[in-house]
Amino acid sequence: MEHFYENKQIEKSQSVRIRLLNRFIAISVVPIVLCGFCLIFLFQAMTFNTYETTVKKETKEISTSFQSFLDGIDKTLSTLSSHQEFLSSADSESIYNTLYQLTNPYRNYATFSIYDQNGNCMYATCELASRPTYWGILHALDNPSKDIIKQVDSEDNQIVLNIATKIKHDNRTIGYIVASIDNQDFTYLFSNQLSNDEGFGIISKENEPVYINTNLGSSGILNQLHHAWISGSKYDDYFNDYYITIQNIGNTGFKQIMIHPKVLSTSTMHRMYLMVGLLAALSFIVCIVVAQKTTTSFTQPINQMNQAMKQVQEGKLDTSIPVVRNDEFGVLSQNFNIMTEELSNFLEQKIETQRQLADIQIAMMQAQLNPHFLYNTLDTIKWMAKGAKVEPISQLSQKLARILRTSIVKEQFITIEEEFQICSDYGEIQNIRFQGKYQFLFDCPKELLSYKIPKLIIQPLVENAIIHGLRMKETGVIQVYACKQNDAIILSVKDNGIGINDEMMHLINTHQWNQIDGHIGMYNVDSILRLHFGVNSGLHAQRLEEGGTLIQITLPYKEEPCTK
Repeated sequence: MEHFYENKQIEKSQSVRIRLLNRFIAISVVPIVLCGFCLIFLFQAMTFNTYETTVKKETKEISTSFQSFLDGIDKTLSTLSSHQEFLSSADSESIYNTLYQLTNPYRNYATFSIYDQNGNCMYATCELASRPTYWGILHALDNPSKDIIKQVDSEDNQIVLNIATKIKHDNRTIGYIVASIDNQDFTYLFSNQLSNDEGFGIISKENEPVYINTNLGSSGILNQLHHAWISGSKYDDYFNDYYITIQNIGNTGFKQIMIHPKVLSTSTMHRMYLMVGLLAALSFIVCIVVAQKTTTSFTQPINQMNQAMKQVQEGKLDTSIPVVRNDEFGVLSQNFNIMTEELSNFLEQKIETQRQLADIQIAMMQAQLNPHFLYNTLDTIKWMAKGAKVEPISQLSQKLARILRTSIVKEQFITIEEEFQICSDYGEIQNIRFQGKYQFLFDCPKELLSYKIPKLIIQPLVENAIIHGLRMKETGVIQVYACKQNDAIILSVKDNGIGINDEMMHLINTHQWNQIDGHIGMYNVDSILRLHFGVNSGLHAQRLEEGGTLIQITLPYKEEPCTK
C-alpha cells in the first residue's frame, strides 16, 4: 500500500541512551571534578595567605630580636672599652666582677675576652686564649674609621662571629675587647623562637654562612641558593616542600634565611587530588547505572511508538498503543491512539468530500451551458436587430454579450485596457437605459494598458457609483483612471454624486462587510483583491471635499505583466 507520509531515513548519529549518559556525566561528574579542584585551590590559597602572614610576622620578630641582640653587644663593648683599669689594675677579682656584671645579659649567648695590645688574653668569661694582632679580628681593628668591627672567622673548625672594639688611652690603643658567638651560642639564642621543623640561618653580606641550624643544613637548600647567587639566577620561594624567606637584618649587614615546611605538602595535595578522582569515579559509576535505568524507561515506550508509527505509515490506521503508564508517555500513547482514530475518520471524510466535489464539478460543467446559451442568444439578437435595422438594440446586445463573454472565460486576469472596455460597455448600456444621463471619462498611461489585473474589479465600482452615488442627481460624471506610483498601480473610480457617509466609509476601509447590507459587487471585489494580494490589500473609500466619492484599488507593480 502506498504510504500516507514519506518515510525518510534519518541518520542515527547517537542513540538517546548515549546522549542521556553524556548529560548525566555533564551534570554530575564534571561539577564534582570542577568543584573539587576549585575547593582545593581555594583552600590552598587561603591556607597559604594565613601561613604567609604568620611566617612574615615570625621572621620580622626574629630579625628584630637579633638586631636588638647585636645592638646590645655593641653597647656592652662600648661600655667595657671605657674601663681602662682592665689593663692597668692588678685587682683581678674586681676586674672580673665588673666584666661579669656588665656582660650578664649576654653572657649566655656570647663569650667576652679582654686582650692587651699584643693580643694576649688578660680576662675572659671562658677559657683564656690569645689572638694574633697581625690578622683576624684584632688586625681588622686597625681600620681607624670604625669603632666596632664585626667579622666572621673560622676557629677550631667552626664558624664564629666576632665583634670587637679597642680600648684606648690618650688616643692610643692599649687593648681590645672581643665578643665571640659560636654555633652553640646561636642555637641557644634562637632556641625559644624557632620550632623543631623550621630551618634558620644567618649569612653575611658576602653570602657567607654565619650560622646554619641543622634543619637548614640538611635540607640542601643552602647549596641551591649558593648556586643561584653565583650564577646570578633567580630562585623559587618553594623548594623541596619548604617555603623560603630571605630578609636583611636591619642595618647590621647580615641576612637571615628561614625555611618553613609547606602547610600543604606535595603528598598532602596528591592525596586530596586522589580523593577528588575517587569521588569522580564513583559518581561516574552511579551515572552509568542511573542512566541505564532511566534510558530504559525512556527508550522502551519510544521504540514501541516508533513501531506503531511505521505501521501507520504502511496504511494500518487501526494501529493502537496499549496505555499502561500514567506519566507523559501514557498521555502520548493515548494521544497517538486518538490521532490514528481521527486520521482514519479524516480519510473517510476526505473520500466522501472528493466524491461530493466530483458531483459538484459535474453540476458546474452543466451550469456553464446556461451562460453560453445566453451569450449565443444575445449574439443572435444582435444580428436580428441589425437585420431589422434597429441599431440601439444591436449595440445593446453586442456590449452585453462582450461583458458576459469576459465573465465566463477561464482566465482570471485581463489587461487594464480590457477592463476599461468592459466599463465603457457597461456605461453605454446605462446611457441607453437612462437617455445619456451619465458621462464616463477614462484615462490610463499607454505603458499600463497591457498590464494585467484580476478581471471585473472596476466594473462593480462603476455600477456602485451609478446606483448609490448618482441616484439622486439628474446628471453625473464618473471618472475611471489608472496611474503608477513608486512600486504600485492605483486604480480609481471617482464620481460627483452625493458622497459616501462616514459610517459606510469606515466599514469599507476596515473590511467589515458583515455589517454592510447589499454592495455584493464591492464585497466580491474586496475579497478577490485580498485573496490575490494579501490581507493588507482591498478597497479604500474617500469622501471628496468638492463632493462625490473616490474608491481606489492599490496593486503591487511587477516588471513582468501578471499571467496568473
